[in-house]
Amino acid sequence: MIDSVLRLMRRSRAEADGLDVFSRLLLASTLERSLEGLDSDALARFAQQAFQHLMRKPHKRHAINVATTDLTDNGAPLIAIEILNDDMPFVVESVMGEVQARGLKPLLVFHPVFKARRYGSGNLTAVVGPGDSNWSKIGRAH
Repeated sequence: MIDSVLRLMRRSRAEADGLDVFSRLLLASTLERSLEGLDSDALARFAQQAFQHLMRKPHKRHAINVATTDLTDNGAPLIAIEILNDDMPFVVESVMGEVQARGLKPLLVFHPVFKARRYGSGNLTAVVGPGDSNWSKIGRAH
């Protein structure tokens, strides 16, 4: 499933490098069986929209976006809560707890961890690979 989505995405052009790296990390960050039955074109658009959210991040601040996606569950569109932040332990657990406390049931959870290169303004130049203990050494582009 992941490879077929990535093939679809190669047709598009991104504003920054690393769309393919990010998309693979995004799709691999959930259980593959969670992707079964989802439309590959809709998943490709979802990954592209998520990458667009990465393009501009306020310096030393987080960015949050809530959007309707082309992904559906029994014909109803799924809502995405996108959170972009620097290394922040337990943010996913905190958001999931709040969503569930409001009686909502998450159907898909993606949690890609990656290294990014940004200009001093916070604009993305590239997603360069998976995150690890040395993620902060990538730094900012000049």
